[in-house]
Amino acid sequence: TMHHLCIDSMHSADLGCFADALGSLFHLEVGNQQWYPTRERGLVELNTALRDFYKANRHKNLSSLYPLQMAQIVATGKCPFLKAKAAQVRHLADFGLILANRYKHGGPEHAPLLFKANHRLSGCSADYLDHLVSMFDGMVKYLRSLRATPFLDEPCKLGMMQFLSSLSALNQLWARDVPEDSQKTLPFHLRQKAHMLEHLVLDQIARTGSPASSWCYRDEDFVGSVKSIAAKIKNKTHP
Repeated sequence: TMHHLCIDSMHSADLGCFADALGSLFHLEVGNQQWYPTRERGLVELNTALRDFYKANRHKNLSSLYPLQMAQIVATGKCPFLKAKAAQVRHLADFGLILANRYKHGGPEHAPLLFKANHRLSGCSADYLDHLVSMFDGMVKYLRSLRATPFLDEPCKLGMMQFLSSLSALNQLWARDVPEDSQKTLPFHLRQKAHMLEHLVLDQIARTGSPASSWCYRDEDFVGSVKSIAAKIKNKTHP
C-alpha cells in the first residue's frame, strides 16, 4: 500500500510520462512537413533551438541533451519516447513549453500550426494546441513547486494534475477512431506511470512532503560515485 512504499518522481515522471510528452513533441516537430521538407532538416532546426535554449540558460547549469540524435526520438514500432537521462528530461520542461507556444502562436520563422484538410486531426488544431501548451505548463508548474521554499502541496498537486489531464486529452485525441492494435506507435502514450503520478500528488505528498525529498537522484549519484571510485583502483584483483 501507499503506507509501505514511496513513488519516485524521477522514474515515474522524468523517465516516464515527461519523457513520453517530450519525445512525442520532438517526434512530431522533426516530422512536421508544414515547416520542414525532411526529418533530417527538422532535426537540424530542433537542435538549433536546443542549442540556443541551453546558451540562454547557461547560468542554470542544465544537464544538456545537445546535440539530439534521431534515434533518441524516433523508434520503429513504438510510441515516441525521449531517450535521455532523467535530469536532461526534467531540465527540458521550459523548452517544451516554449516549443508548444511556438506551435500555437507562431513566430518569426513559422506560422501557427494548422493541420491540413487531409490530416486525420483536421479541424482539431485549436484543441490540440490548447492541450499541448497546458501539458507543458503543468509540467513546469509541478517542477517549479519542487524548488519552492517552503514546499506547498497545492501548487505541486495542481501542476501535476494539469499535466496528466492534458496528456490524457492528447492521448484520446490522437487515438480517436484508430483501431487499438494500431495505437502502438501513436504520440502521447498514456502509461501506468501516469496513474502512479496521480497517487503521488493526491496521496503521497500529504504524508512525505515534496517529491524532491524522496526521489532517487541522490541514490543514483551515490552509485555513480562508488562506480567512479572503483574505476580508479589500480589493483582490481580480489584476494
